[in-house]
Amino acid sequence: MIPRLTTKTVIGQKTYNFGFDYLSKDFIKVELNGTTLEYTKDYSVEGTSVNLTVSPTEVLPLLIYRSTSTLPMVEWQDSSIMRADDLNLQQRQTQHLSEELAFRSQEAVKAYELIVDSTDEVKRNTEEVREKTDTVINKSTEVENKTQEVTVNANKTQQNTSTVQVLT
Repeated sequence: MIPRLTTKTVIGQKTYNFGFDYLSKDFIKVELNGTTLEYTKDYSVEGTSVNLTVSPTEVLPLLIYRSTSTLPMVEWQDSSIMRADDLNLQQRQTQHLSEELAFRSQEAVKAYELIVDSTDEVKRNTEEVREKTDTVINKSTEVENKTQEVTVNANKTQQNTSTVQVLT
């Protein structure tokens, strides 16, 4: 199960439903337009709904997700009695943490692939720029050589003209 809901706010709507379970209401986190809201101050959780304290006045990105605490919810003592409820709670906490970690790992892999693709594109673009730069440098060198050739020919022509003037 994906412990996350990405949606957009609706102007005037305070309540948004999500479809994942949680162990504690304060494990439900809300981000509005990239800003993390504060539980009990900016929103509350009732069942599988998040209630914003202030109605949105514009359409903004809304992210509702679960972030389970890594601190043990059940404390085990030597010689303590293991109750089924405690074992179930411990198992559910571990399951939720595993789901969240798997989801974050998938996101990280996607981000990495995007970076690699971007890097490959940058490499291709860099190679294209190198090739075009080499072409421009070669053309520039050709132009420079032609310019020198024209200058040499112009100097020879001027010398020949001077020689003809002297002879006449």
